Amino acid sequence: MNLNAPFLVCLGHELRLLRIESLSALIGFVLAAAFAYAAWNGTGWAQRQQEAVATAQTAHETRVHDKLAQLNAMEAGTYHPPSAFLNPANPLWIGLRHASTPAALPATALQAAAVGQSDLFPPYLNVSADTRDTWSLQEDVENPTNLLAGAFDPTFVAVVLLPLILIALSYDLLPSERERGTLALLLTQPVSLTTLLAAKVTARAVVVLGGASLFGALSLALVSSNPLSTDFLLRIGLWTALVWAYGLFWLALCATVSSRGGSSAAGALTLCGLWLLFQLIIPTLASSLAQAALPAPSRSAMVSEIRAAQDQARQRGDASLARYLREHGEERPDTPVLHGHDLDDARRRIVILLDSNTEVERILDEQERRRQAQLSLISWLRFLSPPVLMHDGLSEVAGTGEIRLRHFHAQAEHFGARWREHFLTRALRNEALSSADYARFPAFDYQELPTTRLIGEITLILSGLIMPAALLGLLARRRLKKPVAHEQLLFVPHT
Repeated sequence: MNLNAPFLVCLGHELRLLRIESLSALIGFVLAAAFAYAAWNGTGWAQRQQEAVATAQTAHETRVHDKLAQLNAMEAGTYHPPSAFLNPANPLWIGLRHASTPAALPATALQAAAVGQSDLFPPYLNVSADTRDTWSLQEDVENPTNLLAGAFDPTFVAVVLLPLILIALSYDLLPSERERGTLALLLTQPVSLTTLLAAKVTARAVVVLGGASLFGALSLALVSSNPLSTDFLLRIGLWTALVWAYGLFWLALCATVSSRGGSSAAGALTLCGLWLLFQLIIPTLASSLAQAALPAPSRSAMVSEIRAAQDQARQRGDASLARYLREHGEERPDTPVLHGHDLDDARRRIVILLDSNTEVERILDEQERRRQAQLSLISWLRFLSPPVLMHDGLSEVAGTGEIRLRHFHAQAEHFGARWREHFLTRALRNEALSSADYARFPAFDYQELPTTRLIGEITLILSGLIMPAALLGLLARRRLKKPVAHEQLLFVPHT
């Protein structure tokens, strides 16, 4: 005898019911429309981010081109800079202002799937030879209303709307059969409560999660510039796995509530309460707990501390310059760029900048250390809320999550140190830039987050979704095995 036959018969019956009641078509339409609009909206956001990067890159190239043209004219004797600030051969001002370059975070093939952290951080950092605080603390100014409501992207559909659809279809898996008086009749056949419930859950998983995976993947493929790339296929595979794991958690929760034997109305109310608990209440409490245990460092206090360090460096400016001249002597390069008062002012500014930069780096590193300590606590507390876990996972898959952004900022900071050394070393030597030097300016080359690190993070998140789902499934099965469950589910109490 085929032990799976009762399950397959029940599964086929449930699928036919969903088709007869036109629920499959309705769910398909809702999911297709939601994912199509969300993908279009997410694509618009991603395009605006890339347009900002392109605009910054164009502005940088225009500035460098103009300065190079001036330098060529100056070498030909047809241009005389009116001041040291406008001198295209001056490495100090070229590195500080005129040639400051955007270090950009490239878009992934699935960036339209999630706005993630990109609504809080700019897509590029305008790196210069100045101290890191002048360019690493930039922020985009976004509409506060948009930040409060969140973006309607595919991640929003998967995290917020998908559970509501599952709850609407699954809040009365067994209670509705009992209330119609058909459950007792069904159990006269060779089928158990566990098999019946498993078939109902599987049917809804096939219809809803299958539809969500299909329409989500199709929508994102249509708006992707390269849907056949390895990057896209990897990310859409991880995205699909997260959708299924998250959906199975909510279905297991619905099955557990149905196994209690209450009414359909009580089940609906319980599941809506759990949706609010996981979506709103637990994330708020977790954030409050993290803030109380490890308060976020004050940005205003950090800025004040940086300003104080820079003021102290200015007060030590003359002594620092004198110490530099004693250690290095009066260098006389073959191609000096500044003379007299301009040279003294430039060197004084450089030694002040280098003096203050050491303290600024310490302050910023301490700020980041405290921030990471709080994020580390939150990263464990997020396992209490599957929606938060799901949101983080989809953001990382899309390339707009915390891990990839932190990876980018670390590279930008390393590049900033290299840029600063390249220009300030020549400026201290009073060595003029030539036309050939413009072609040798340092360039930012972003190294993508290793695939193994992305897969490791998603595996951890998948575990945090699948394990609770499995435990809930076992709980529902255990309840249905008890004799009292049969009494509660087979007979409707008289009122």
